[in-house]
Amino acid sequence: METTGLIPHVGENYTLKLKNTMQEILSELPKESPEFSHSSDALHELMQTKVDPPFDVIWVYSAIKFGCRKSLKGDILEQISAAKALFQLISACSAFVGGSKSIALLAPVVFIIHSVVKELFEVKKEKKVMKEVKSLVDMILGFMSICCSKISEEKDLDLVLSLNDLARLWVVDDDDDDDETNEGFETLLPLVSSDVCGWICGREFHVGYLAGAVMMEVFLLKLCLFFDMGMEKSELEMCLKSWSVGSISSFQNVYFLEVLMRTTLETSLPLNSILNFYVNHGHSSDTLWNIPIRGFEILLL
Repeated sequence: METTGLIPHVGENYTLKLKNTMQEILSELPKESPEFSHSSDALHELMQTKVDPPFDVIWVYSAIKFGCRKSLKGDILEQISAAKALFQLISACSAFVGGSKSIALLAPVVFIIHSVVKELFEVKKEKKVMKEVKSLVDMILGFMSICCSKISEEKDLDLVLSLNDLARLWVVDDDDDDDETNEGFETLLPLVSSDVCGWICGREFHVGYLAGAVMMEVFLLKLCLFFDMGMEKSELEMCLKSWSVGSISSFQNVYFLEVLMRTTLETSLPLNSILNFYVNHGHSSDTLWNIPIRGFEILLL
């Protein structure tokens, strides 16, 4: 009887197939027109084998299915649509995994949204576009809140590919010495400082800390979007402080709190790239970070 292809993907067979598939993908990445069709089929089989597939299997499968870097191009509405589609794809692929893993997998979605928000703050904003972005950010925040409610004890996970290699599915890492830098990973997390990225990468991969970093990015993007609401300074301060304290309290996530604390202790805070446009139009930069940081301090008292 023909048995080819019927060997179950369990134990050592699963690990071997996973490693071989990931290496095939890694070898294709530098090519101008990488071919992932065979790898996509293999990853789909690996996903179907486990109720809770490995982190990198879900991330890489979603990237290939989505189209990786090609889908990050286009006008701003196309990028928003792409972010929504990717969010739905990853959410579907991670329906039965832990809360932290579900959140951490959204790093590429947040990467796209950051690019959109930055562009919206640099050019004249259309109300329809801004409304779409705010709606998507709120949707992701709601999803994260649900995920936080089902987070249990977290643990280190084994990755076949490094975080930097996984990031290369979404961003181009121009550094020739990939093993010595976190350039691709840092690019994928634009609102996370180099020091914090290095801290995350400089330890065994703990999905909770990556999830905390992704949560912080969405938290900061939401704060940025408040500045587009045309409120007076006093009203804006009250709104930002109220929302930031309420959100931090509702998350009840120790990894998010630790990443946020490490970020707020740094001299250079990560929203300058987005809010420079706001400051350049006559608003005081002192306003920008007093409010969320004060809200954070109030929560700790």
